[in-house]
Amino acid sequence: MRIGSILFSENQQAVCLIVFYFSFYRDFKGARDLGALGMIDFGDYQNCVDTLIDNLVISIPRDEVGEYSDSCCIISIGDSFSQQGIRGYMNYMAHSLSGHIFGNVTRDNWFVPESFFIEICESSTPLPPIVIIESVERSFIDRLCSIKFNIQANEVNKKNTTAENEKMSNPKNFFNWAQEYYKKHLGIDNPVGHFPLTTKMFTCSKHEKDLYFINSKGYGDEYIDSDLAMCDSSSIKRAQCKLDTLFDYANAHGVELYYLVATDKYDAYQEYIEVEHPKKNTLDSFSDHFKDNKHYINSKELILPAIQAGEKDMYYCDDTHWSTKSAKLVGEELAKRIHNSKEHR
Repeated sequence: MRIGSILFSENQQAVCLIVFYFSFYRDFKGARDLGALGMIDFGDYQNCVDTLIDNLVISIPRDEVGEYSDSCCIISIGDSFSQQGIRGYMNYMAHSLSGHIFGNVTRDNWFVPESFFIEICESSTPLPPIVIIESVERSFIDRLCSIKFNIQANEVNKKNTTAENEKMSNPKNFFNWAQEYYKKHLGIDNPVGHFPLTTKMFTCSKHEKDLYFINSKGYGDEYIDSDLAMCDSSSIKRAQCKLDTLFDYANAHGVELYYLVATDKYDAYQEYIEVEHPKKNTLDSFSDHFKDNKHYINSKELILPAIQAGEKDMYYCDDTHWSTKSAKLVGEELAKRIHNSKEHR
């Protein structure tokens, strides 16, 4: 076993594992994604913040968002930001647009929502009149650039992402896992990045002024996207053209399409980073093209004003995802736009 430049013999490995188990081992399986990925201790933050934020979901009697069926009026096709259940934006939208039946379509964590939408359109599966495609900021440019407007090309994409997902699910033996654990604690190849913030943005007692986010370092073949990923102007322009075409494509298939970009946590908080850091402006540059398009939603424009007003926990401290506070803003904005669109049809 090698940790950094240090090579351990089998006896030394055994000693390390014994020390590891009886000294500083912690089980991070119950932590949110950043806590589990980076082996970072966030204390009782998860329970405390859930108690505070759950007050926002008391008025919703039940999870009105279910699996997609023929009776659905509106469906979402998205990644993990669309799979937050009763704390997610879909449930707030359903609550605001009472009387509608909603569905949530997903395949796995690695599918391309944009391609999946085209795949459905070109199959015999009926679609409801309104579809929402949600795509996270760190991936949406690549996803848009990769789509092809024919089912054969997207089937190839599906096979590639399925193979990648299967590769990630291969179990690791305990020695490999322990080596990974040590390396993360020593700051070697940790996939979780960190910057100090100028002001308190989270109610986590241990990390009130700490920004944790997805960093590409150490991800190797397993993780392909990073909050620090930047895109060149040609890729942004190509993605803009693809989304224009996607809107036209949806309209030709009788679907009113809404496209939602879930802003990365790093982008949402980057103006409050205390030290020199990479400036990320991909989403801002992309969104300028769609500033007059009511069917395009840049969630950063909804969430950033609340952060600037001093609202804490707009994202979870120990997670890459937005909290219920942000989900509520996004869901209500989508509901408003859908309602206004119906009035002008």
